[in-house]
Amino acid sequence: MALKPGNNLLHYRILEKIGEGGMGEVWRALDTRLDREVAIKVMSAKTLGDEERRARFRREALSLSKLNHPNVAIVHDFVTEDDLDLLVMEYVRGVGLDERLESGALAEEQLLRLGVELADGLEAAHRQGIVHRDLKPANLRITEDGRLKILDFGLAKLVQPLGVDDATRTSTRPLHVLGTLPYMAPEQLRAQEVDARTDIFAAGAVLYEAATGKRAHPADTTAETIDAVLNREPVRPTALEGAVSTQLERVLLKALSKEPGDRFQTAAELREALQELAAPAASYAVTVRRRPWLWAVAALVVLALVAVIVGQARRGARVRWARAEALPQIERAVADWSWSDDGSVNWPTWRLATEAASVLGRDDPVLADLWAKLTLETRLESDPPGAAVLVRPYAGADGEWSNIGTTPVENLPLPGGFSRVRFEHAGYAPHEDVLWVNRWFEPELSVTLHPPEAVPEGMVWIRPFERPLGLPGLEGLDAERVEAFWADVHEVTNREYKRFVDAGGYRDARYWKEPVRLDGRQLGFEEFVALFQDRTGRPGPATWEAGDYPDGEDDLPVGGVSWYEAVAYAAFAGKQLPTIFHWNSMALTYGGPVIIPPSNFASSGPTPVGTREAIHVGGTRDLAGNVREWCRNETSRAGERFILGGGWNDPTYAFNDAYAQQALDRSVTNGFRCIRPAGSEAEPERLARTIELPFRDFFAEQPVDDRTYRLYLDQYAYDRTELNAAIEERTEEQDWIAERVSFDAAYGGERVTAFLFLPRAGVAESPYPAIVVFPGSGVIHQRGNDEGARRGVPEWVVKSGRAVVFPIYQGTLDRGGELTTDQPSETNRYREFVRMWAQDLSRTIDYLETRDDIDSGRLAYWGVSWGGRMGPLMLAVEPRFKTAVLYVAGLKFQRALPEADPFNYVTRVTTPVLMINARNDFFFPLETSQRPLFELLGTPEAHKKWVLYDGGHSVPRTQRIKESLAWLDRYLGD
Repeated sequence: MALKPGNNLLHYRILEKIGEGGMGEVWRALDTRLDREVAIKVMSAKTLGDEERRARFRREALSLSKLNHPNVAIVHDFVTEDDLDLLVMEYVRGVGLDERLESGALAEEQLLRLGVELADGLEAAHRQGIVHRDLKPANLRITEDGRLKILDFGLAKLVQPLGVDDATRTSTRPLHVLGTLPYMAPEQLRAQEVDARTDIFAAGAVLYEAATGKRAHPADTTAETIDAVLNREPVRPTALEGAVSTQLERVLLKALSKEPGDRFQTAAELREALQELAAPAASYAVTVRRRPWLWAVAALVVLALVAVIVGQARRGARVRWARAEALPQIERAVADWSWSDDGSVNWPTWRLATEAASVLGRDDPVLADLWAKLTLETRLESDPPGAAVLVRPYAGADGEWSNIGTTPVENLPLPGGFSRVRFEHAGYAPHEDVLWVNRWFEPELSVTLHPPEAVPEGMVWIRPFERPLGLPGLEGLDAERVEAFWADVHEVTNREYKRFVDAGGYRDARYWKEPVRLDGRQLGFEEFVALFQDRTGRPGPATWEAGDYPDGEDDLPVGGVSWYEAVAYAAFAGKQLPTIFHWNSMALTYGGPVIIPPSNFASSGPTPVGTREAIHVGGTRDLAGNVREWCRNETSRAGERFILGGGWNDPTYAFNDAYAQQALDRSVTNGFRCIRPAGSEAEPERLARTIELPFRDFFAEQPVDDRTYRLYLDQYAYDRTELNAAIEERTEEQDWIAERVSFDAAYGGERVTAFLFLPRAGVAESPYPAIVVFPGSGVIHQRGNDEGARRGVPEWVVKSGRAVVFPIYQGTLDRGGELTTDQPSETNRYREFVRMWAQDLSRTIDYLETRDDIDSGRLAYWGVSWGGRMGPLMLAVEPRFKTAVLYVAGLKFQRALPEADPFNYVTRVTTPVLMINARNDFFFPLETSQRPLFELLGTPEAHKKWVLYDGGHSVPRTQRIKESLAWLDRYLGD
């Protein structure tokens, strides 16, 4: 669609073209919805078919959307309409700096003011990890009120974006020379990596031209311009006509240094240098001669200068402390932590980083990089607003509350992991909660506060919830919406249950509505109530005697009750048992690594409720350990009801297990808590439904026989046709040499893309041993082959002198679409996916065998999570691996068709295997998933190893590296 004045695009009316460049056109338009003028940048027709340019254009939108600064043009929207990509920006009225310079250089006073604003805008961009890469007078506009605005981030590059891991920080396409020649830094011309200092060079070139009226690198031809930027120093501004001071000259020439390390290292440093020149100190000496009484003032100034010098010395010591001690300590802590961890190290590290930032500034490049790895911006809200918000670490000695403002709190950088949050508002009951700052869910917390009289006694408000169940075996269930409800702070106690007993609860049929079946026969009320007696034959829990509990155990949770007794008590109290969906919305099982340690597990008995430090959503307590808690839902196994959280005599992994037992069971560990809907409607029946429980006892099952197994193997065979391989791209980078290659798949006429990462020259000699990656399931939902591959590469393997290859498996990254989950299913389509994954893996090895720089006799399988779970099948089907590392792996409870089920292959594996796991993994429980995988492996005992660490679905990075490299050294050679 060709644009012209009068056209309408969505709710924008095109008025006039105001600019045109290599990337596209810029039009002035009217936003008819908000009645404001906007600037719309439209990709030019000649570049619509260039996906790289379109991607760069979208990157401009992403870059600008992060910025909100008075010296940067604001982005309003990014839309696609009629096959056009439209970037809708603030329309800045005024004059371009290039137009202004046509009438001559700026006065130094005006130049310094605009230079400070330019540096201020750049600092804001760099803080967000954005480098402009195309600063020039035409991209700077002086508004009608004299303010400078930075425009056109069309070539912007994200080099330190907040919330993105190191492996995904920079563009990984071949480096191209992008920008406008006279303002490009030498490293930009050489197509090397750029950073904030690249923009400082361009800013220096712009300010030089504004100060002198001449370009810093004048030339008649492109070749001469490149030579001038790379090899010739600018003419000293004081040697040119005009009134450039020697102080300003020093600033300009420092900004224009050829080597990035010789320039100002941050835009903040450039701004401070310009601000110092803008101060009217130069006129002071003349004034003091004319007014002798100012000598007294001068003396005071001297004393102040002495104080400044002393202060600077102290600051110097603080800077040395920050760089020599604080930053290395922060770096070590961050390197040992991942976003899957509990974050227990992050609060002290966050406080140390905050202190370092007070010395170095938040925009210090090293600190900014560490800060981005340590924190995410978080939003906290309350209804009503205006509540004071206090935060503190989840656990540990460093537990003081810090007041961080009043709601709503926006863009608060908090350390990754788990924190406690408390909301306090006059006239309302305080609300305590748990905040999980992570990369998978939006880091936000929104709560409703209630007057004290509206809060049911002993209960707390639980916010609405809609996430998958964090219970192994049930993760495949669709996320259910759980509306807000009230929940008991803690389990029902002996004291509370005694009220039910004393009120004749065991004799009142009103509370016993659930039918009881025993030996295939439904019991009458008198029959089944007689089943529920204490140790002396009186009605009551199995742990009581003579209708009462032992002295001093008032505040212990009641134990020894059946599901039926729990339901009857709930009816007596005007409440109900939680469904597994309600329990899941309170428990926060993903937080096992931080919740379990202060909970009551593996002890000699229960503890008084609420005395343990662990808390859960809404301020609930003891959902982990102490006693198991009956839930409403029945399982698909007759007579079983869910009882979750584990008890004082259970192993810690019970907190995450989707455990169920017979509803009549009265074990001493069986307890419960109650809930009450917050609204007028009762609990939806969809939440109380019967749940199909996919649990498998792998030690009780038998793999298929050998004959059947051989038939299964035949399904993974393929014709070894020509690969028709090609190296599509090769780049030399800081940590490795990266190649994007492709070859024919074993099926469907498709091509497989793979990323090969080779050691840099001097690290090791070829041919290199290699590991082949089978990644975690995140690649099913991600797009972008290059970014996805780099994120999944253990870079320390390449640094150790080995190659790493990352195939793009069917259904993942840019080969994705139809596949939406890694959950096994008993369908032909899932079986077909498994076959394609195995053939993609084998074709990758076929390709490696064609390479002279790869030692195909020394290959290792690297399976992470999903890839670890698929390991038994892949290793059995593909015998060319010499060893394997399975990281956070286990067997899955959901079933697949037998020919696609790793269980039928695990005993046939003979490859040496290292398993690295965490004890409280919520995806692969230790005893029921991890241990069966390890013990059933057919690998000889001397050649398999299982390493366990504390934690959830990850282990400390340094330990992972240590164990893995030692294993690879053993079986692939060092």
